[in-house]
Amino acid sequence: MSFKSLLVFADDSDASARRLDNAMALTEQFSGSLAAVALAEQPAYYYGIGTEVAADVYAEDVERAKTLAKQVAGTAEAQLAKGGHDGGVRWSTGTLAVVAEIAARHARYADLAFVGQPFESPQQVLMTKVFEGVLFDSGRPFMMLPRDWSAGPIGKRIMIAWAPRREAARAVADAMPLIEKAEAVNVAMVDPTVGEDAYGEEPGADLAQALARHDVAVSVDPLPSAGQNVAGRLLTHAADCGADLIVMGGYGHWRLRETLFGGVTRDIVRDTTLPLLLAH
Repeated sequence: MSFKSLLVFADDSDASARRLDNAMALTEQFSGSLAAVALAEQPAYYYGIGTEVAADVYAEDVERAKTLAKQVAGTAEAQLAKGGHDGGVRWSTGTLAVVAEIAARHARYADLAFVGQPFESPQQVLMTKVFEGVLFDSGRPFMMLPRDWSAGPIGKRIMIAWAPRREAARAVADAMPLIEKAEAVNVAMVDPTVGEDAYGEEPGADLAQALARHDVAVSVDPLPSAGQNVAGRLLTHAADCGADLIVMGGYGHWRLRETLFGGVTRDIVRDTTLPLLLAH
């Protein structure tokens, strides 16, 4: 298994250039091909009194969005070319109602996509829609790169945020090209419950055994919450074990507004300083 076709989403945020640098670094680890998609938000049409005037203003706003997307694409293309990558650059605009669909459509053809960290960003709404589309509708894994993550190797030391759910199993399977190359893998669980219908008679042992068959060096870490919430405890442990990547499932309900904006996934996405590989 390997990542050969990779895709990075670019925008006009300050973090976009660092995201491309990180995407190029990981692409080089797998001798893959990296493409980019530049996105810009297109305003929704306003229906109301004076629609003749509104139509002219709307047309100008749409052209501004297209111009911005083309500028972002040009910047991304130059950055990729400087790094020796020629996988191609596309640009697209859409209203917030369809940006998630656009992002998902592009991500479906990539082994791995890279998106930005949506919270506390000037492009938070746009980036959240991209995150939503890729997570829930692309059917493909993706990596969220934090705003301040410096370019360099990703996946030497991996922490798997494990829970006995379909999403977590999917994330582990999708991350296997990285897991198989890792120097160390920690399977972390917060307050795991024992039992056949929970984490098993020995929490984490089944997953560790499955990974060991791939010659992966695995440590199983059942963690007491110790007064922290689950997200905080996992992030603390990731720092303690020197992880440079967290692998986890995008847990929760169908829509991002119910998942990212409440619960473990949302808190980790908001607070992490480490890359996340997620799948749903």
